Amino acid sequence: MSIDWIFGEYKILKKIATGGMAEVFLAKRVGVKGFEKLLAIKRILPQFSENEEFISMFIDEAKLAAQLGHRNVVQIYDFGNQQGSYYIAMEYVFGKDLRTILKKSRDQQKRLPLTECAYIITEAARGLEYAHNLKDHYGNPLNLIHRDISPQNIFISYEGDVKIADFGIAKATSKSTETRAGVLKGKILYMSPEQAWGKTIDRRSDLYSLGVLFYEMVTDRKIVEADSEFSMLEKVRNAEVEFPQEIFEKIPKRLSYIIKKALEKDPGNRYQSAHEMRVDLENLLLSTKETLSEEMISDYLKDLFKEEIEGERKILIEGGEVPVEKTISMEPIPEIKAQVPEKIFIEKRDLEKREPLEKKGIPQSIKEAFRAGDVRMKVGIILVLCILGGIVSFYLLIDKPSPTISQVDVRPSPSLSPQPSAPPPSIKIDLSKESPSPPQTVPPKQKPSPPTEKTKTASLPEKETESKIPEKTVKEASLPEKRESTSFSYVVDQGPALIKENKYLKLLEDINQLSGNERQNINIRILESFAYLKKWVLLKDKNSKTLWTNLYNTLEHSGDRSATPILMKIAKDPEEWTRLYAVNLLGSIGDRRALNDLQEIASKDTNRRIRRNASDAISLIQKRG
Repeated sequence: MSIDWIFGEYKILKKIATGGMAEVFLAKRVGVKGFEKLLAIKRILPQFSENEEFISMFIDEAKLAAQLGHRNVVQIYDFGNQQGSYYIAMEYVFGKDLRTILKKSRDQQKRLPLTECAYIITEAARGLEYAHNLKDHYGNPLNLIHRDISPQNIFISYEGDVKIADFGIAKATSKSTETRAGVLKGKILYMSPEQAWGKTIDRRSDLYSLGVLFYEMVTDRKIVEADSEFSMLEKVRNAEVEFPQEIFEKIPKRLSYIIKKALEKDPGNRYQSAHEMRVDLENLLLSTKETLSEEMISDYLKDLFKEEIEGERKILIEGGEVPVEKTISMEPIPEIKAQVPEKIFIEKRDLEKREPLEKKGIPQSIKEAFRAGDVRMKVGIILVLCILGGIVSFYLLIDKPSPTISQVDVRPSPSLSPQPSAPPPSIKIDLSKESPSPPQTVPPKQKPSPPTEKTKTASLPEKETESKIPEKTVKEASLPEKRESTSFSYVVDQGPALIKENKYLKLLEDINQLSGNERQNINIRILESFAYLKKWVLLKDKNSKTLWTNLYNTLEHSGDRSATPILMKIAKDPEEWTRLYAVNLLGSIGDRRALNDLQEIASKDTNRRIRRNASDAISLIQKRG
């Protein structure tokens, strides 16, 4: 069967791709008053439109994908049946899939840098982490597995956004269709060994496929070379992976470790969760000197596809010429009559009729309002005057300190003050003896007891008592800091400020003076981890990264929300990595008290990645309730 140029509510612009079960078109949805939105329409192929099994799989994909709401997953907007064909309207990613990017980079000999490769895999792992942990509306885990992580299903926009697409064969507990035992679904080259054998799989199978992607991006070669699909299947089942020395000797050891761990044949030796793999990847990126972001990926893609972007942009803006396909009829695009009435012409005589009505209904001044007898205007003006009068009266009647009294207490008049010759020298001598010495070295005999302090203050002239006050204040300000520097409450209260001021070594010294039980407190562990993070960022200390994985796992599994206030303070740190980790931890905890701060970060933070992570954290908190 064929479809028209206008497909329901959508105007077809271009055919993007054809897969094994469906075809994808670039479309535009047109609404009233010039509203337009670009979308991708995925329509089931005509030869499968009567096949109940394919239709059930297609409906399952639509239902499942509609529950996914994450920046690293392609969004679903609509699902329906038009002219006997089921379709899905989804987010259009203005960019390329990873397969096209790798092919273009080979042709132009512009290899994707290692840091950009690690960043793309990190973002894909973030999307998988969200999908694997997804729950239904009742809080039950969906146990979602993608099962088809491949270069064709990883899309990267020209702005650097990484998104996972095509959950068509995803496995979930809520699906109505079940895969028969021994039936393979997915692309053989990117399958895990257990998936290639047709065994029961879990989320670790997706992580193996992600490792295959990482291997291919770093080495610029397929993970398995075979003459036939049967031979390829055997090699995939046996996990016959070669790690060329000429390549893996030149790359960082940490990167090599991540690839090899993801490609372990035994699922028990692999990464057990996408979160664990993502944390290792982020630590790898943290160890580099570059501050990697979407802008670097964007610059690379815009340079790689600079000849194609303008043509694609022209199609998006102007509509362009739609290539003729067998599935699209040759009928011309009908005009959309809904947009014609938007241009409204008002004749002169209509204006002449309406102007007197407008002038008549709206008073031009306060005087006219009173003349017209508008009661509401009169009442409003009287209320305003009353309020203004009350404010002025309150300001005049408020108690103010008398300047004459303060002058008598602080600066006595020359006639009443004693002769300036005797008291000032004694004051200067006392201050010079006490002020240079720190609080610890003051002899006990110099500390006046409370009774003598009062008698001295009473007997001294007013200028002398006035000069003693700042001296006492200095002592009181310095003594508590020394006295409470090793107390638990002091470390918790002052820790975020010390981190913000890059006084992390002072914070670590204070933490080391705490008892063993106090150091096990979650707030102390957070402060210690962030202090080590600062030490790593500023000093490149390789021994400062060991606490992060344990801290993430502790907060994610325990859900200890007592750590929320201290994390909200740290999330406002000037250093970007500190804010990034604090925002991620707030999302892991899931405390609704952090929503306001996270919303502010999501809208105002200068770093685009931190803004997106804050949005993800908000979504996680809202879904946990």
